[in-house]
Amino acid sequence: MSKVNQRKRYSVVVEGNGKIEHAVIISESLDLMYWQVHKLYGHLLKDENGKDVGNVSFEESTLA
Repeated sequence: MSKVNQRKRYSVVVEGNGKIEHAVIISESLDLMYWQVHKLYGHLLKDENGKDVGNVSFEESTLA
């Protein structure tokens, strides 16, 4: 039998540049979740000078 990766649900809050975004991301790993967050909300995590100004917090749960 092949190994199946267990996906997890991440309830994410992204704060930055004066905005707050809530999202639910389903991912196989924490690294992939962060990649998706940066892809979708990267504009909130950096200011116009490229400095890190955002904050990402999350809760992880397994899918049934």
